[in-house]
Amino acid sequence: MAGVALVTGGGSGLGRVIALRLGRAGLGVAVLGRRPEPLDATVAELPDGLALPCDVREPDAVARALDAVLARWGRLDVVVNNAALLGDPGQQRVDPWTTFSCVLRTNVLGPAVVTELAVPRMRHGGLVVMIGSSVAALPTPDALAYGASKAALEHLVGSLARRHVPRRVRVVGLAPGGLFQDAGAEVTAADSVAETIVWLASRWGRHVNGTTLRLDDGEVVRGSGIDPDAP
Repeated sequence: MAGVALVTGGGSGLGRVIALRLGRAGLGVAVLGRRPEPLDATVAELPDGLALPCDVREPDAVARALDAVLARWGRLDVVVNNAALLGDPGQQRVDPWTTFSCVLRTNVLGPAVVTELAVPRMRHGGLVVMIGSSVAALPTPDALAYGASKAALEHLVGSLARRHVPRRVRVVGLAPGGLFQDAGAEVTAADSVAETIVWLASRWGRHVNGTTLRLDDGEVVRGSGIDPDAP
């Protein structure tokens, strides 16, 4: 598979799994993130990679990163918006409402900024993938900002897909459930997300657009497990 991909939040976790799988599929891969060290570690395992420290909430920084991708490869075919914050106020060391705003800016504004700046640079058409979550369709009483952000992201998928039809850029959401609960398994949930992106980027997935695919092992079907009668 030829082409170039950009993965936000590509230094660790799911983003790293996705970046390495796209690299094995034959794509050049640029990885974005706020911390250079994890990005460099991911790029060290890629056949053809580029580390780009960048805050996806900052349009000027994103534009510079995208220009660096074009300077390196001359094209951009796949964008994976994976960077996200869960938003634990203790970890962020700020007050809860500042954290709430930070989560929305990272998880909703960030993907919108990256997509809107990337699409005009995708001169041959292409694919944008939004990494959502099963919680978009479930109550999240202990993670209000995160749940709301992932629900908003699903709305962005349809809106951006419709917006960019003239440029032949597809926008697809993926909503996984727990990603690393089966970390010891031969194939993890994170691996399934990465393989789905490879499929979407191939000729076999070219008819998928403007929708969110659920990769949650039936989590939404089973429900949140919250007792509505509990105090």
